[in-house]
Amino acid sequence: MQTHPRHSRETASLVRRRLLLWLVIGAVVLAVAALAGGHAPPRIRLLGLFLIAWGAIGGWGLGSLARLLRLHFPGRVAVLGFLLLLAGQVGLAWESYRVYSQGPLKEVRLLQEQFRNDPSRAFVQQFREQQSQAAADDEEAAEMQRRFEAELERVERIRNEKLDEIRSRATFRAYLAHRVEAFGGWPAPWPALFWGMEALAGSILGAWIASRMAAAPWCDRCESWQTVGRIIPLRPAEVAKILPRLGIAADDLPAPGATVELELTGCYCADAVPRITVRIRDPQRGIRKLAVPPPDESHWRELRSRLGLAVDSAGSSSP
Repeated sequence: MQTHPRHSRETASLVRRRLLLWLVIGAVVLAVAALAGGHAPPRIRLLGLFLIAWGAIGGWGLGSLARLLRLHFPGRVAVLGFLLLLAGQVGLAWESYRVYSQGPLKEVRLLQEQFRNDPSRAFVQQFREQQSQAAADDEEAAEMQRRFEAELERVERIRNEKLDEIRSRATFRAYLAHRVEAFGGWPAPWPALFWGMEALAGSILGAWIASRMAAAPWCDRCESWQTVGRIIPLRPAEVAKILPRLGIAADDLPAPGATVELELTGCYCADAVPRITVRIRDPQRGIRKLAVPPPDESHWRELRSRLGLAVDSAGSSSP
């Protein structure tokens, strides 16, 4: 069997640069996605689904970026992708909280503005000064002054309590409770735990998707993913010659009139042995895909010769 020495041009510094570029681009894209998710309408942000779907889509994006940058390291992609997605989930939650808190905070500002612009404040202050002067010489006026001050303190206390109650609705804890209020009032810390489980589930799912995409077969010789495909149609005369050589059982052979194509998946190496899938469009049995055991190099050279004749005679092949 002919062997080929590894001549990969990948170096540790090149891998680090690719990984750093992947981290930077991934972080920026996820940050933008978190901002967009925080402003999504409520009908889209479904409890128990939105964060998980966001993590899955983010994982697909990280995996696609890893494929583009040729990061064939599923372990690193999984760990770093999980951290990126979890940070994105936190950013998404914080942006959602910021949008949610605008309502209560606006209400607080309006109440404070109303209090500052209340025309009765000047009258109260003037009345207080008059009562203070009268209370200095009159015991009855002094008693009225004390009652008046006590009433002012009570009104001020009620106003402050109202402001504190509104401010309490603008906290992150209140936002988490608001998310699950459709399912009843959940006491702390259950709303936070539920959000944490959603964020973890979405991040784990996204990291798994990204790692599976980075785990695709990789060729060190030509430094490419082994996903380069060619589809070769076979004429009926070639089917009887080639399919038995590929190990297709007699029961799986196509009926007359069926269309047969060979799907070859491999890298850019000219002498690499690809993965072979037989795709049969049978009017009686429908569309079938049959995986073929990988042939050795000598067997592949023979098949390649036959396939080359088939390609030339068919007159078409797609890269």
